[in-house]
Amino acid sequence: MYGIQIMYSKAHQALHYALSLTYGHMKKPSNYCRLLVTCWNNKILAQSLTYIDGTNVKGRFGGTIFVATATDRNEQVYPIAYGYGDSENNLSEEWFLDCLKGALGHIDDLVFIFDRHASIKAGISKVFPYATHTICCWHFAENVKKQFHRKDVAAIMDKAARAYTEFKYSQYMGELCNLHKNAFDYVEATSPHKWSRVHYPQRREWNLDLTSLCADYYKRQTLINVYSVPIMPVGYSSSWVVPSDIIEQVVLNPKTKRQSGRPMEGRHASSSERTTTFLCRRCGQSSHNSMRCSNPPLINEGPSRIVPKEYHRKCSVCHQVGHNKQTCPNMESTVEPLILIVLYL
Repeated sequence: MYGIQIMYSKAHQALHYALSLTYGHMKKPSNYCRLLVTCWNNKILAQSLTYIDGTNVKGRFGGTIFVATATDRNEQVYPIAYGYGDSENNLSEEWFLDCLKGALGHIDDLVFIFDRHASIKAGISKVFPYATHTICCWHFAENVKKQFHRKDVAAIMDKAARAYTEFKYSQYMGELCNLHKNAFDYVEATSPHKWSRVHYPQRREWNLDLTSLCADYYKRQTLINVYSVPIMPVGYSSSWVVPSDIIEQVVLNPKTKRQSGRPMEGRHASSSERTTTFLCRRCGQSSHNSMRCSNPPLINEGPSRIVPKEYHRKCSVCHQVGHNKQTCPNMESTVEPLILIVLYL
């Protein structure tokens, strides 16, 4: 730019220097945790499942973002807390889980799902010794895929983890053993009760009141209260008592603007509607109309397609029957003299 060549690294340093002059020098943030557990005590969350994970921050200072989430009664992700630490080590995980415990308190049958990270496991064992540890099936399948470089092996392992019956679990594990013996040994070495739905030690009973899942508008008592008040008929409009200030108000039509482009002649039909097939009036076939028809006409084929016998469409170039000017074989011989006459003139 402006005849000056500058390296990208020097331009990047100049940008950061300009930002420091404008906003001051940035400092690396310390450990920070924000808890979002206002609805936990209100029993909005349906399960005692908590998902713990961390992600590295890409930037000047780095660090790790810790996240704790759960699922609500609509099977949607519900954030509980998030925090920032220097890295995903034992001290940072223990600090984050300690903050989480101070907000949640003691919860019976609490289950943590994580990606087998050693720091998370050590922190949960120390802060929540009564909680159950399980492995995230998606992360476990990704580890299997990365370990053996086989997508089909990871897919079969994922099916075995999500199986509801012992028969289906044994069937998928047999397929995995026949497909890749080393992957089978690797999966079996990891305790199945930590990642398999069938071998999970506790039954996942949510202990929910089903009536709480229904809105108050659809309950029986709400309908009774609605129809308990007598409903008075409206009557004819001539008998209405309307105040004078309401009558004097002039209500104009809303201002509209015509959309650009040619208006549609018909609406777009949905996929469930039947499509209408139009036929040619001359030959009775589809995909064209009578103006572009080059087929011989139908003679007395039903009452709706009565075509006179002497009616035949002729070509406008050679005046012969059986084709039009677009498919005329004499088109070149007819056009060539015209070109010669134009050239002569």
